[in-house]
Amino acid sequence: MNFEGRYRLMMKVAVKRRAELETIVKDFCLQNKLNMKEDLFKELNKIGFLVYGVKFRKQLSGMILVNEYADKIEDFESNKLIFYNDRFDVYNVRFVVLHELAHYIYDKYENKNQKLTIAMRDHTVGYSNNIDEQEKDYMAAAMLIPLVELDERVRVYEENKNPNGQRVRLSCDELKNDDYFVQSIQREYRVDATLVSRRIEELFDEKGVVY
Repeated sequence: MNFEGRYRLMMKVAVKRRAELETIVKDFCLQNKLNMKEDLFKELNKIGFLVYGVKFRKQLSGMILVNEYADKIEDFESNKLIFYNDRFDVYNVRFVVLHELAHYIYDKYENKNQKLTIAMRDHTVGYSNNIDEQEKDYMAAAMLIPLVELDERVRVYEENKNPNGQRVRLSCDELKNDDYFVQSIQREYRVDATLVSRRIEELFDEKGVVY
């Protein structure tokens, strides 16, 4: 079974829950003036995070350590650390780093006084069977390709495809299989094609309408 097949079978985040997660990450980024299209490490440094590539001994893709009871963790110059598997390409690095950040965001959402966050992403391909990990994957994708922006780009693209300037609604599958559109999103948001397809499938129904 290919990645897309695994993804379709394993995605368990309900539509209502997706909307809630979208709001959580949007509010966090607005409050902290974060733009994930910029240099990701510099953006996270604004909120005190240091990010490192490491060679994990186990099959891990990322890890987050936050201890706000202390000024810094061990010999690091911060009390907020994110680690990613240094074998990953830039697209996977961006996704994994934001997956780890999502743990912190959600902890703060549930309890603004939460001072400890420790989590590891122990899967490297596709969705985890763990619903909490699936939600953090969803939050990472929402930060990389914001819903409002993607919806606007779909609207403009659909209008431009019609020489009369009228919008021709494309289905979810048509959007996912349109190489020109997918590649334009890839270039703008610095993500891979799999994530673009995944984001389209998470946000648009079979008729191409936002859930």
